[in-house]
Amino acid sequence: MLADFQSLQNVRNGMAVKRFHTTPTIQQNTVAQHSLGCAALLYLIYDDPSPAVVKAAIHHDFFEYYTGDIPSPAKRSGLVRVTGLPENPCAELSEVERRQLKFVDCFEGMLFCCEERLLGNRNLIGVFNTYLNYIEALNLDQVERGWVILITSKYYGFPE
Repeated sequence: MLADFQSLQNVRNGMAVKRFHTTPTIQQNTVAQHSLGCAALLYLIYDDPSPAVVKAAIHHDFFEYYTGDIPSPAKRSGLVRVTGLPENPCAELSEVERRQLKFVDCFEGMLFCCEERLLGNRNLIGVFNTYLNYIEALNLDQVERGWVILITSKYYGFPE
């Protein structure tokens, strides 16, 4: 690939997009933090994740440079339609890889909600529950179920 300053800027700006902008948070969370978290979780949770799913984890929210962080309920509602975006990094993934990416995408968001809750922020309870509902719809395997039990028992076990 030839050096292209606009592409370089797009990558840098894409990684700097702030997540959770519709809900007050104590910490800032960016696409870069989230994407690296997803890639790291793939290695933690799954035996030898494919290079394709790791690459997709790193790039899966890059398009938010063009759109900003669109909350997933808005995306799922069908009310938000965006065209003319760069190629979807998930397009070439197998069904298993898509499922793994979806799991770590939601699970990483749940972890951020837990960190916020530890800091005293109760604003993300609904967001945590939305992620949990998305994950529960994935027909979890035993390993994934163990991770969900771990994090939900920790989250709901926090003092009020």
